[in-house]
Amino acid sequence: MNPSYWVTESLGHLNWVTTIPHKIDHIVKLQAQRAAAERPRFTHGMSNDDILSSLTSRLNASGGSGGHSDPTATAVLAGYVDDEYETIGSLHHAVELIADSAAKALDLIGHPHPFPISWTILQTALSAQASLILLNEALPPEPSDHVLWLLREPIHGTACWLRETCEAIYTGTRLEDRDQPQQKPLVECVLCSEWRQGTIAASRGRCEQCAKFQDNHKCKPTEAIVRRWEATGSSATPPGMILEARATSRRRAKVG
Repeated sequence: MNPSYWVTESLGHLNWVTTIPHKIDHIVKLQAQRAAAERPRFTHGMSNDDILSSLTSRLNASGGSGGHSDPTATAVLAGYVDDEYETIGSLHHAVELIADSAAKALDLIGHPHPFPISWTILQTALSAQASLILLNEALPPEPSDHVLWLLREPIHGTACWLRETCEAIYTGTRLEDRDQPQQKPLVECVLCSEWRQGTIAASRGRCEQCAKFQDNHKCKPTEAIVRRWEATGSSATPPGMILEARATSRRRAKVG
């Protein structure tokens, strides 16, 4: 099988869990709400028989078959009460495993890994997603056996489980409880978005960097200034470039 298949399939699953309305941080919230709703059913002082009776009643009410298929007290008490919270922990572990494995695969093929893993589950999922995009582009035609194993097991296998589990939580939640506010579309900076991507308008259609430059120097940044910011990672601008930006603004004003 083509090695890129494992990456493409895994990326598709990560795309699902990083997209509104079923982003993984929202899925965790839904799961936590479910766990909180379950807890009050088991009050302090209830005996094992009381808990089993409560659970059996709920199973029968939801269509349980009864008889030999009913759960025993040992089976139920072994994991049911904490299962909802354990699922949340498993989601965190799965996302971290995919991100770590993708980083290892990139290292093994000799490609730098620029995406740090965050402590938040959504940021870690986004890091794993970015790593897989990079891995899909840099993957050699015949990767080593260890890289293939990483792609097939801890990455693809875990991504499949992650998607299935998140989808089950989401579809198993009532419609009125699963709604998530839609994110407002981001507006890019009107001054510099022509020359770079990812800038967000914060003040009168300008990003913070452009707004500060225009307020300080009474002119708009030029393409050369913006590209220097991107190349150096700093807002420091040589005086000569500032003078050129002022002259450019004056020329535009005369033309206008």
